[in-house]
Amino acid sequence: MKAAGANTVGIAEPRIRLLPDIFRDEQDVPLHAEGYIRQEYLIDGFSEGEIYCTRLVLHSPKDPIKFSGLVVVEPSDSMGGTKVWLKTKRWIMRNGHAWLQVDSQAPSAIEITKKVDNKRYKDISFIATSTLQEIESVIPSALDAPEETVWNNYKVFKEMWWASTLQSPEILVAASHAARSGCLSIKANRVILCGMAQTGDVTRRFILHESHLRLPDGSVSFEGYLPFQNDGGPALPDTHSSNVKVIETMGDYELFSHQTLYGNENGLETYPHRRHDSDSYRLYEVPGLSNRAARYVPMADMAEMTYATFGSAQWSTFCSSFIYHAVFEAMDKWITKGAAPPHGAVISTGVGGDVIRDEHGNAAGGIRTVHSEAPTAQLVDITPRDRPNWYSGSESPFTADKLMGLYKSVANYRKLATDAIRCQLRAGFLLGADLKTLHRDTVEKVSF
Repeated sequence: MKAAGANTVGIAEPRIRLLPDIFRDEQDVPLHAEGYIRQEYLIDGFSEGEIYCTRLVLHSPKDPIKFSGLVVVEPSDSMGGTKVWLKTKRWIMRNGHAWLQVDSQAPSAIEITKKVDNKRYKDISFIATSTLQEIESVIPSALDAPEETVWNNYKVFKEMWWASTLQSPEILVAASHAARSGCLSIKANRVILCGMAQTGDVTRRFILHESHLRLPDGSVSFEGYLPFQNDGGPALPDTHSSNVKVIETMGDYELFSHQTLYGNENGLETYPHRRHDSDSYRLYEVPGLSNRAARYVPMADMAEMTYATFGSAQWSTFCSSFIYHAVFEAMDKWITKGAAPPHGAVISTGVGGDVIRDEHGNAAGGIRTVHSEAPTAQLVDITPRDRPNWYSGSESPFTADKLMGLYKSVANYRKLATDAIRCQLRAGFLLGADLKTLHRDTVEKVSF
């Protein structure tokens, strides 16, 4: 690395290699239908005094003229997967943006990506670290594991995963440089770093500890950061550059986990991540917002979600994708036009940090949506499972009698729900392009 100004460090130029095209039906057919292509690259350089080599996956318009200039960078999870892409791919593709997956975390790059095709990915290498199996084994899976044991082991799990990702920050900056340099099939003029759950923590940690890293020319690594649904911790500072923006989101489950991680036997007096709005920061806490949507989920993912036993409940039908579409849109306008996004809002909490809930059991306060303003179920963004997790939430649908008592008729429900959707649109947490779909898939399907 080389000096890039006071208290900043510019990374060295990485090397980028395009890998031969390989067609994968489940990935490429949907992309091609939208006029997009998938390309894979290897990127290598030095980080932490050691060489690294890993994979980049680019989804971009087939016609470069249709590229908007925005690249969304998402690190793959330490255990594999890219949650943000699943939630935002429709917004990305309908706007001509590009998405860049970066396998910056050693466990998933070595033990998932590389094992898919040892010949194709033979050059992938990192500093030696704990194996994925060693990291996963820390969390007890027994149904009768004491809650205290589960959470204590989770803290050990986090320490192990951070120790296994030492090279990740510089790799992410190198990927941002690759997106801008012309080494890929597109050339970005702005790059946003984002992540959700574990990669939300990666993004948050970058802001707190690695934002001194710069591109080889000394300019900022990213124009925006979106750390979604993460483990919280110290409030994020204002960025050193007023042109770099941060939007953070949380749901009720994150508040529950923060109570356990940062509180004591009396709960949590204040949530450490909470802070005021500024010219570069917003915090949106959204009741019912789980970090993995059960609505619009591919069948392969649904098959993996059969572990839960609900009783009278079911997977949540909260339309989280549309919240993220609106947040991404707000972020891009903040970066490009200086248009300030909606003010932040937090979920109502009481003594010990407990979430205050309304008469239906749904969280009060925070960002209001059609799901909270015209409810048809009690939303719980915690999956019934035997370990801490951030997967798809659940819901307990109201009975027909309760719906009749609340709304008097289906027609009246649809009127109130339509009004709630319009309020969500005016508040800036729904895009016009998503309004008809939300109405069709939420309001029009309700009957009692």
